[in-house]
Amino acid sequence: MEKKNTSVPKRRGPFYGWVVVGAAFLLMAAAMGITYNCNSVFIKPVCADMGYTRPQAAMIQTIMSVGMVAVSLFAGKLFKKFSLLSLMRVSSVVVGAAYFCYSFAQNLALYYALAVVVSVSSTLLTLLPLSIILNNWFCERKGLAIGLAFMGSGVGGMLFNSLAGLWIEQLGWRATYQILGVIMLVLLVPCTFFVIKVHPRDMGLSPLGAETKTEQVEQPEEPALGAPFRRPAFWGVCIAACVMAVGGNTMVQIIAPHYSDAGYTATFAANLSAAAMGALAVGKLIVGQMFDRLGPKKTTVICSAASVVGLGSLFLPHFAPAMGGLMLGVGLGSAFGSVGIPILTHFAFGQRRYQASYAIVNAFNSVGGVIAPILTNAIFDVSGGYGLSFGVCIAFAVFSAAVYTRVLSARPQGE
Repeated sequence: MEKKNTSVPKRRGPFYGWVVVGAAFLLMAAAMGITYNCNSVFIKPVCADMGYTRPQAAMIQTIMSVGMVAVSLFAGKLFKKFSLLSLMRVSSVVVGAAYFCYSFAQNLALYYALAVVVSVSSTLLTLLPLSIILNNWFCERKGLAIGLAFMGSGVGGMLFNSLAGLWIEQLGWRATYQILGVIMLVLLVPCTFFVIKVHPRDMGLSPLGAETKTEQVEQPEEPALGAPFRRPAFWGVCIAACVMAVGGNTMVQIIAPHYSDAGYTATFAANLSAAAMGALAVGKLIVGQMFDRLGPKKTTVICSAASVVGLGSLFLPHFAPAMGGLMLGVGLGSAFGSVGIPILTHFAFGQRRYQASYAIVNAFNSVGGVIAPILTNAIFDVSGGYGLSFGVCIAFAVFSAAVYTRVLSARPQGE
């Protein structure tokens, strides 16, 4: 690859990339934090009012997860055909409007159709494009930038879950959908139309750390499928991302029912689940810092070990210190899925085809999120408990760590 050490624009004043990080935080908080993390508070009131069963109402989460997978698989072609920023701008309007329209749903067909629209638009607004944009803006401190941005979904989930619960009691679920839809529009539209810039060169700037890098920072990305997709290592990373996501999502999703089954009160189980959401949000920032300071290989091993500790702690629900191990597992292991995957993809397979390669890896990561509840519930039905699920997920974490370590040790150069 041709290298250039000259003509790198010099920065004056505060680096605008951190403004982009702040906007990305708001996008994650308002889009992912509301659309994905607030669904559970609506299930009971919607069922009571509309006569749906809880599985019917909860199906919206599965539909959205499948939608994320589908969008990720075709994202490379979309980003090649359409402007990334244009897609984000349209999506910022559509996701808020579609979420607002949940309030008008009178049947399951419309409810599910809106879920598809919300899923597609939120995916084209958050994880995929933001990973690409932050990768463009940061050569150094990339982990911190991604960690700060992506912790927005956890912070937004905690904030808007509490507010939604209050508003549902006072105003009803339909009005709450409308309020949250308006909040999304107010926060998302200005960020995409006036703040977000896809690349620092759009402002005559260079990525953070470009002055000290010898790599070609202005090399355009190529979203078409290419060399990485012909390597067994690439598909190994995809599979590892999928199975590690099964474990990460299992830890988060299983806390409330598992501790309730163990004899704890519903309130305690809910509070422990909320604490895990907080650990997940903080963990994203910590994992990002670890990538910057320790490098990808050590960080991957540590996060995988944390997953094993967290999953192992679930075997000991009555041992109080094990709850700390669970928080460690969620904070580092579960957070790895959103923060670590984009960084590892870039490190292992290079910048030139980052858009397409990350889209595919993220699709497999999302599949893991879909598989997690299906697998754990199927095992529960057969065995009457979650213990076997924990054992399977521990094996997945060890397998993923081995694959990631292997790929990082033999990563290709010059892609």
